[in-house]
Amino acid sequence: MRANRELLHAAREQVLSAGAGKLRLNLFDDADFTATLERSAPTASGYTLSGPLDGVPFGRAVLVVNDGVTMGRVYTPAGNYSIRGTERYQSVERLPAAPPGCAADSPACPAARQGSVAHPHPEPPEPLRAGTEARP
Repeated sequence: MRANRELLHAAREQVLSAGAGKLRLNLFDDADFTATLERSAPTASGYTLSGPLDGVPFGRAVLVVNDGVTMGRVYTPAGNYSIRGTERYQSVERLPAAPPGCAADSPACPAARQGSVAHPHPEPPEPLRAGTEARP
């Protein structure tokens, strides 16, 4: 799988002119999706594209194209996919499906209090100091 910059640009033009565009995401033999891209926004050196996956309940694609680099995520109930790379090299990684998050301030959500996708840092992280490395 390799990012086709011309197709990404054409999909963006469709979103900007017609309000939506289609993009095929053939990630693996068993993971071939079509996204209806509904949004595009400029970034400092490129743009974003996002929209639902056709025929996949709760499926969504989010792509960022910046200075020759394409990154993104494809979310499905069965699993998620991470896309990273350039025109010459592209990697797609399968990720496990994550349960939907809940509001971080909801007392009914124990995952939010314990740290989860919805609220990954239960306590504010310590600021980095010169000569130290970031911790997960």
